[in-house]
Amino acid sequence: MKWLLHMAGLALLGMLSRSCIEPYYPDIEDYENLLAVDGLITDGQDPCLVRLSRTSSYDDFQSVPETGAVVVILDDLGTVFSLEEGLPGQYLTDPASFTGEQGRSYQLHIVLSDGSAYESDYMLLREVPPIDTLEARYERRELAEPGSYSDGIQIYLNTGDPSNLTRYYRWDWEETWEFTVPMQAPEKAELFRCWKSGSSRSIMIGTSEQLTEDRIIDYPLHYVDAGSNRLRILYSLLVRQYAESPAAYDFWKRQEDMSERGGTLFDPIPAAIPGNIYSLSDPDEIVLGLFDASGVSTRRIFIDPQVLPPRVDVPTDFEFCRFQVLQDPSATDINYLLSSGWIYVDEYNDMNHLVVRLTNQPSCFDCTRTGTNAKPEFWPDYEK
Repeated sequence: MKWLLHMAGLALLGMLSRSCIEPYYPDIEDYENLLAVDGLITDGQDPCLVRLSRTSSYDDFQSVPETGAVVVILDDLGTVFSLEEGLPGQYLTDPASFTGEQGRSYQLHIVLSDGSAYESDYMLLREVPPIDTLEARYERRELAEPGSYSDGIQIYLNTGDPSNLTRYYRWDWEETWEFTVPMQAPEKAELFRCWKSGSSRSIMIGTSEQLTEDRIIDYPLHYVDAGSNRLRILYSLLVRQYAESPAAYDFWKRQEDMSERGGTLFDPIPAAIPGNIYSLSDPDEIVLGLFDASGVSTRRIFIDPQVLPPRVDVPTDFEFCRFQVLQDPSATDINYLLSSGWIYVDEYNDMNHLVVRLTNQPSCFDCTRTGTNAKPEFWPDYEK
């Protein structure tokens, strides 16, 4: 009898444990419509960008751009620089009239279309040391599923400040890679080779605060999985390095900690992380985000597929493509295939025979469907 009760208890626990992993969708009707600010001033040649948006409801992952605002930057000499709105909610400086200067301090001023006014703390634009090295190393990683592995390239960063003045660092990156489509149409050669780009979305920070030397060694900046066509022909990563103040580093660190929590019962409840932007009309209003200023240093690395072991087969990302090559087809044959969903590519004469080629997707012969055929200015010239 005791054995039966014991087994019944185990069965009940099993039922309860399974019920605990069912998804829960909270019914949240009200939410705070908060202003979020993301702004960075650098001494680089590109326009400086300030993004303004509004928080959205729990089940809406898209932020709402804050349009029609007046956005200006004030330096410590009293000079005012106006920003112009480009895309909705994105306000840009004019590089011809404004470039951040090392040693100057800058303050952000915002007036929304409803008259609400905000300003930031003054932020010192700090000098940033150059990136010493970017090193690409092949790594094989074990995945969550037992016996499954991922092949790829881990990019490590090394940097430091011999004067021991920087201490707090932040990085972001832009990746670009070349790819080709599996079918080249002779009369459409410009649609065969393209490039695609992406940018970092995670927070990447580092500090040497606890070290005797201001050195960052082998920081694991970015892992490029060989499971896509990124590493098939040529891959490039442009890295930007920023020097942060202790307060700005603390802001990014808390953001990083909150984004990486596992969601356990003992985690702190997610809350708005205060930045350095304040409402001038309501001291109690919560404003999200940070206005930052820093020098910027950049370094680019190119990665050839030969860095991977020969056994690693990098996909084309066009394995779904299918083709029909017809010799002297009738109009009935062509119309039947077109009505069945096949797509005309081209036709040509071969030994007095008409050859017509079709495919199942336009992207199988037109690389501009998934990338751009405008070769980047920084891309090397080579035969491939």
